Amino acid sequence: LLVSGAPAHEYYAIKNTLLRDTTIELACFLQSADPQFPQDGNVRLEELPPTEEKLFRFDVVILHDPNGERMPPDWPTATSTTTSCSSTTGASGSWGGQTGRSPRRS
Repeated sequence: LLVSGAPAHEYYAIKNTLLRDTTIELACFLQSADPQFPQDGNVRLEELPPTEEKLFRFDVVILHDPNGERMPPDWPTATSTTTSCSSTTGASGSWGGQTGRSPRRS
């Protein structure tokens, strides 16, 4: 799952790199997009996963400069139970899931 607050060079670079790998199922969610905009990726989303259970169906969650005000209400709790890393460029990644559980999508 790739979540971005707005379109940017980094968003497109990450999206295009991941889509080149045919073994990856990628769902993208551009928060600034019009609600009727068909989100990018080879797995379509109409909204961000609203619950921890639905979020943890993804193997990897990449947050690229997300708008915190547009995140589902339970996301702070759900993402606090993940392992995360960040780089000096401001990009961050979070890996969801629970021990012994194999999420279905990345």
